[in-house]
Amino acid sequence: MKRILILIFSVFLSYSQQVQLSGNVQYTESFGDEVDHNDNTQGDNPFNRLRAKVFIFSPISEKIDLDIEVAFDDQAEPDRWIWLHGANVTFRDVMEDGGLNVRAGKIQMNIGQFVNRINEAENPLI
Repeated sequence: MKRILILIFSVFLSYSQQVQLSGNVQYTESFGDEVDHNDNTQGDNPFNRLRAKVFIFSPISEKIDLDIEVAFDDQAEPDRWIWLHGANVTFRDVMEDGGLNVRAGKIQMNIGQFVNRINEAENPLI
């Protein structure tokens, strides 16, 4: 399923006019074993030593945007150090009078993950 999503979003990205890249890196030093209770489903943990996230944003047309988030966690399970955290296409002003945005794709989970998002101020129909 992930390969199909990557293929679909690669096609959308090839039609884009410009690509914006941004990201963040988090380094955490912890003492004691109490942080081990914060593991998420794949061993990624907000208190792991080194975490990073890359945001890729690309407007495909005036009313279609592509958002991709790729995450890295150095202490997650070995096959999950780098993963596709989110990839979605946003269709803006779907109805004639505007005001309705629709987002389709792999929506990012916001519990136990990085807080900031490219689209954190928006609340479209998912």
